[in-house]
Amino acid sequence: MSEALHAVLDVGFNQINLEAIEAYTHKNNESSKSLLNKFSFKLEPHRKDEGFPNNLIYTKQHA
Repeated sequence: MSEALHAVLDVGFNQINLEAIEAYTHKNNESSKSLLNKFSFKLEPHRKDEGFPNNLIYTKQHA
């Protein structure tokens, strides 16, 4: 999954020129949360995924 996320970040930031990328994951998915933290995504604790109350939202801003 690290390779896949690296590719997503490369395309999103370097080819599409996105300002930020969001990731949504279930609050109990420790593997996904660990991966997002490894890639410097920041938890957005006050944001809610409407209709999916068990999800967390992470964001990574373009450097």
